[in-house]
Amino acid sequence: MIDKKHFAIHWREQLDGIEYRLQGHVFHITKLIYLESIEKSYAIHPNSDGKLPTTFGSSSGSFFRLYNCVPLFDYRPKPTEEIKHFRQRCSPFMRAHDGIAILFLKPIAYDDVITYDQAVGMGASGKMIVPHVEAGYRGSLSLSLIAEIWTLKNEIVKFPLDDAACKAEENDSS
Repeated sequence: MIDKKHFAIHWREQLDGIEYRLQGHVFHITKLIYLESIEKSYAIHPNSDGKLPTTFGSSSGSFFRLYNCVPLFDYRPKPTEEIKHFRQRCSPFMRAHDGIAILFLKPIAYDDVITYDQAVGMGASGKMIVPHVEAGYRGSLSLSLIAEIWTLKNEIVKFPLDDAACKAEENDSS
């Protein structure tokens, strides 16, 4: 059974704390609306033919898509300044405003993860790949290789007066 944790977060205020907890792990990100189909098929499938919906927009030139891999984030390396730069450029939270699921791989699956360095050795140069961040798993990734799933959803309650209050503050500062 996969351990599931739900985080109702106050968006930008808490993402840093969540991101800090990703360090040392390999994980897959998907929109919450796609999680049910992953759970029903008991696997995360590669999108090599482009027919599955994507969480991160266009992936037609993605190295890992072209090699029939499930795309992953590899946060095992200690974050140097260069790695931090690439992590900011391709944040796992880029599409998180509607809610996301983070599926953490079990360490037993790490040997089958294709790292960025391995991808370069396979000819990734010139293909779409995020250096030092993106990794892949060839073929379907069984949920038996997932240690836990975190679901994150922005659940800030916005009251109707908030917009008026914000506009009043803007007018006061003018």
